[in-house]
Amino acid sequence: MPKHILYYHLVDTTFLIKDEEILKSHYRVYSFFFHRSTGWKFIGKNIVATIRMLWLLPRVDAFFTWFADYHALLPVILFKIFGKKSYVVVGGYDAAKNVYLDYGAHLSPFRSKVIRFICMHAYRIIPVSSFSQNELFDSIGTDMKSKSRVIFNGVDPKEFYFSNKQPRENIAVMIAGDKDDNVFKRKSADIFVDVAKAMPGYRFLLIGLVNRERASFQHIKNLEVLPWLEPEAIRAKLEKAKIICQWSRYEAFGIVLIEGMMCGCTPVCYQFGGTMEIVDRSIGYVTHELNIDSLCDTLHKAFQNPVEPQKIRDYAIEHFSISRREQALIDLISCAGRNNQITK
Repeated sequence: MPKHILYYHLVDTTFLIKDEEILKSHYRVYSFFFHRSTGWKFIGKNIVATIRMLWLLPRVDAFFTWFADYHALLPVILFKIFGKKSYVVVGGYDAAKNVYLDYGAHLSPFRSKVIRFICMHAYRIIPVSSFSQNELFDSIGTDMKSKSRVIFNGVDPKEFYFSNKQPRENIAVMIAGDKDDNVFKRKSADIFVDVAKAMPGYRFLLIGLVNRERASFQHIKNLEVLPWLEPEAIRAKLEKAKIICQWSRYEAFGIVLIEGMMCGCTPVCYQFGGTMEIVDRSIGYVTHELNIDSLCDTLHKAFQNPVEPQKIRDYAIEHFSISRREQALIDLISCAGRNNQITK
């Protein structure tokens, strides 16, 4: 069983930080950041990172990283050469090839070959959903499926919760970024805005816009648009709302949906991708069509008959708590060397 792990990460998002915390609670972890700057700055910083990795290589037993992409290539090769194990988490972009949305690493044939090589030489591949796993193997082939195990992302119930001190309001929330037009469209934030216009009797809250001028939405009186917020601020918004929406045109999993469910919001989702691995019809509403009429009809039903908040939270905790992910990850890593079997 590994005792020392090298943790390689690209961004400081919540779910990457959570995995680092999980690993640190069980192993000695050496973590460092892969810099995604450009030019000589990129070369210089990552030469230093590579030297440090080579220095650490004799001291660690395994390598763990998020995303099967360029940053994972050299570590996976080196750990394979030295007879050590690599664990690679596969998310959304590194599994995707969506021409319509211009989204996915596999749109580049060369990048797709790099990802295949990484997966071929990794000891374990850990997709965040069955949808993500299927998308990955559609692009690189299914011959490595035996080393893959789906482990869902998790949310800490202590960070996302609700109190019963105030009644819920007729508010529907969507949490979506706008890093560029593709992200805005992929998350269906454009449709959320149109649905708000079509349902003036209800309130809508869109969280996460940083690049668009929020003043441009001021003419929609029942729509509030906010930038990215700290988790506690998001939790405070969610516990007041009846509905959490996830209508992504492409979604590998959807952790913000689980955050809303932990806060007792009734999920209203578009039936596509990893979203359908989260929502059970007993605790939410699903629309089969991504058009205004269908979404308005589904939302109206959800507002009139929301699911009991505690029932939603209990379901989310049972299936998607961070402790469940922790147990699955540690079981997977701890079994290294004892046998080569994976059970989903």
